[in-house]
Amino acid sequence: MEEGNTHKVNVEQVVASEPDEAPVVDDFFELVYTVKVKRGKNKNILTEAYTPEGHFIGDLEVVQFLIDRMGIRPEPPKVAGNACIIGFSEKTQKWHGWSHRSNYGFGIGTEYEEGDAGFKKFKKLMDNPQAPRLNNPAKTLEDAKIMAICYAESIQ
Repeated sequence: MEEGNTHKVNVEQVVASEPDEAPVVDDFFELVYTVKVKRGKNKNILTEAYTPEGHFIGDLEVVQFLIDRMGIRPEPPKVAGNACIIGFSEKTQKWHGWSHRSNYGFGIGTEYEEGDAGFKKFKKLMDNPQAPRLNNPAKTLEDAKIMAICYAESIQ
């Protein structure tokens, strides 16, 4: 396989592949993700997963965790660039924010407290009279989404 090749994959079960091939998996949401394959040092195969729109999600292991295990549909938060750092889980009815270090879900009833990652940014938005009304604890999924964005941006 040539460096930089792009492969379409989906994400439910990993099928064994030759070392020079990208893993092939079925998608939990019947969406197609692009995995860019390139060779790293020591000829490791590195994979980076992207949404069909070209938004970075993470490596294939991260995609499998988010989608298969957590049931999260990754998306970019629009305000923080092109990377998917938030996503919604239909199963748990929560918005999640994450980085390579952490993942946390916010749903109706979730309360942000002083000292929580992203709290200062959320509090600043709550106190801004020009911003849409936010509730703490979250009363709507939109409140929970804003909490997830604040959390994810604070842990990047």
